[in-house]
Amino acid sequence: MDKASSETLRIGEVARSTGVTPDALRYWEREGLIPAPERRPSGYREFPASTIERVRFLLRAKRLGFSLEEIRNLVQLQESRASTSHEVREAVLVRIRDLDARIEELTSLRADLRTLADRCDGHDAIADCPILDHLSHCEGGCAHGLDPVA
Repeated sequence: MDKASSETLRIGEVARSTGVTPDALRYWEREGLIPAPERRPSGYREFPASTIERVRFLLRAKRLGFSLEEIRNLVQLQESRASTSHEVREAVLVRIRDLDARIEELTSLRADLRTLADRCDGHDAIADCPILDHLSHCEGGCAHGLDPVA
């Protein structure tokens, strides 16, 4: 057994190496995203050095927008000898579809906000503000499909 595979790290060392808080590491441990470490007689956790790569994997998946459940699924796929790359690709394609839907929604929201901003020249008295008037009187929360006619 080489030094790297037998080296253990305390939670603070893993946290410093990865930029993750000890609380996040404890949470991921409870959630089964990182293996439960051995404990010293003092109760301190002894993480294997490989935990750093697992945490980096989790961080990269999180940055790509995967949910906790999706990340858990990716970890399970990675650890399963029966899994295929097709399953991983499908998880990514689902994520892309979710992002496309969010982009469409955000684009629509931006258009609605642009319409509201265009209705206001910024020189009216607050009582005559068309933006506040719209927010106060729009039926059914009509942010999407905003009537462009003032």
